Amino acid sequence: MLREIIASDQYFLLVALRIILILLPQTGVADFEEYKDFVEPLAGWIFGVEATESITPPLPTKSMALPLLFIGLPFKFIEMLSPFLKSEFRINIVQPHYLLLIPRLVFTVLSFLNDFVMYKVAKACKIRPWTSLTLLGSSHVMLIFVTRPLRSSFELCLFSLLLWCVVDSVRGTGASLLYEKYINSKLAVAKVMKDKVNLRKKGKVIKGHNFKHMNKIAFLFTVGIFNRPSFVFFGLVPVFYWLYRGLDSYKSLYVTFHLRMMSLLPVFAITSYVHMFVDSLYYKDIDCVRLLIFQFNFDDVIIAPINYGISLTERIEWNKAEFRSEQIYNTVSNVIYMYGILGVFAFFIVFKIFYHTIMEVWPRKPKYLTLSGMFVTTYFFSLLLLSFTVYDAPVHIVALLPIFCLIFSSVMHGQTGMKGKFLRAVWYSWNMCQCLYLGFFNHGSYQGVLNEISGHLKTRPAMTQTFVILVDEFQPPLYPLFVKKVDAAIKLSNGLVYKPTKLTHIYDYSTMNDTEITESISGTVRLLLEKIEVTSYKYEMLVFLPAAISTSIIKKLPSNTKLKLQKRIYPHISMYDPIDLSDLCSKYKGQFKCEDPWKWFQKKLKLLSVEFYKAVL
Repeated sequence: MLREIIASDQYFLLVALRIILILLPQTGVADFEEYKDFVEPLAGWIFGVEATESITPPLPTKSMALPLLFIGLPFKFIEMLSPFLKSEFRINIVQPHYLLLIPRLVFTVLSFLNDFVMYKVAKACKIRPWTSLTLLGSSHVMLIFVTRPLRSSFELCLFSLLLWCVVDSVRGTGASLLYEKYINSKLAVAKVMKDKVNLRKKGKVIKGHNFKHMNKIAFLFTVGIFNRPSFVFFGLVPVFYWLYRGLDSYKSLYVTFHLRMMSLLPVFAITSYVHMFVDSLYYKDIDCVRLLIFQFNFDDVIIAPINYGISLTERIEWNKAEFRSEQIYNTVSNVIYMYGILGVFAFFIVFKIFYHTIMEVWPRKPKYLTLSGMFVTTYFFSLLLLSFTVYDAPVHIVALLPIFCLIFSSVMHGQTGMKGKFLRAVWYSWNMCQCLYLGFFNHGSYQGVLNEISGHLKTRPAMTQTFVILVDEFQPPLYPLFVKKVDAAIKLSNGLVYKPTKLTHIYDYSTMNDTEITESISGTVRLLLEKIEVTSYKYEMLVFLPAAISTSIIKKLPSNTKLKLQKRIYPHISMYDPIDLSDLCSKYKGQFKCEDPWKWFQKKLKLLSVEFYKAVL
């Protein structure tokens, strides 16, 4: 009891930490798709501003229904509220920090829903709920990934809800069958008619359990598949357990199993059609009436899971040569990267279960049809099936977080003595380092870059065109700059047509090598110098270069192209351009010579930044 009280206090401290981390200007990048997947396209569409163009494949594989609901509606509300706040209270919420914060606040609320569901699942499974929640809340997966606008965050929430529906159904079926067995055993020995009547009355009040939560399970499973089709790998095992629960006591096993399966189809079909309707309108902009009256061709509609299956087949065929050698390594490394010591324990448990399944006698073999068996089976088969999709992003296994916390909560918080202290020290140290790196340092300058660009655009003189060049693997989201699109011409009252001049031009050079970047910068400078001579506009060029590569690029610039350093924006760490730390001491003529450590440290510290240059025109 005391341990649970302490665990509950720890959990609420971790909740406070989660909220503080969200309100702080988190500058790190958890995943490169954090904004490009759906936040930027929706912001550009709703606000009518410049945004990083999302590369939409010919066959879109992810539905936009959930993003439209959870990101599109808040953005629309902000669009309507912003003029009122600005005119009445002089509060401007259209700033980079607030526009980056709004999606994170939405996903933080969803993370608390996940916590509540986790509590219910742990109580139903007779696992200490507060220790499970403490383990959940202390993971960097929850603190960093789940609170970011990622499809994996949706996936985790849907999977937790699905897990709760299945666990509640399994527990309800077990209780109903146990009570039914008790009634039947009493009926078998009852001799008085009055007792038999009373027992039969009690038997009639047993709640039906065959189709419990069927509509919720069908809905969650379908929404998860359309959000990201790989959700089927996480939801397949729990749904199978829901279909098979309690069937060892039925004579008509196959009939009951298939009736349960068929009961999922109506909601599955309706939910699928709603997603198809939304995606077809979003991606193809076809006639809404044609969709409603079912007058459309198959080529006119978007069905994300089918498109995913087609693209997956092509990817596996294309990567067949390296598929066998790299996928197992990717899976193992991703699990350990995301879950640390819990990932190591998980592989040990799988090995142990395989060993006991093969070597032990039948009564001592692992019981797979229990809830704990469902958790381990879900973990194993989801990773096994996911490995066949040629994936490499660790963020794709975020949905397994509840499984790890349910399995290992007793191991991490139930151990006492030095062993328990050591395990918890390793766990908290790993997650603290991951939070600092992913939350603040990994490409951590992008919010500072946005603030510099935004402040510069607000204070620039009239009739000034600004050219912004970004050089980094991660291009920061552009929608927080709130640069209005200039696409269509405006027809004036006198009949003349006027097309506004685009004043802000943003270019991404992240895919270029050093030579191409140098040529592009010098070419842009020459172009602006020519325009200055023939137009009435003023021109300026802002260049943002990671310090690790800025020296080599600036040295290659021609003499007529000069960049003046304005500011260094900290912090910025990239594993793609790691800093060389081996040059503190070097061997010269058979002897080791070392630099002054303080000067060497200052030099390396400058490399942990993005340098803001302004071209001299």
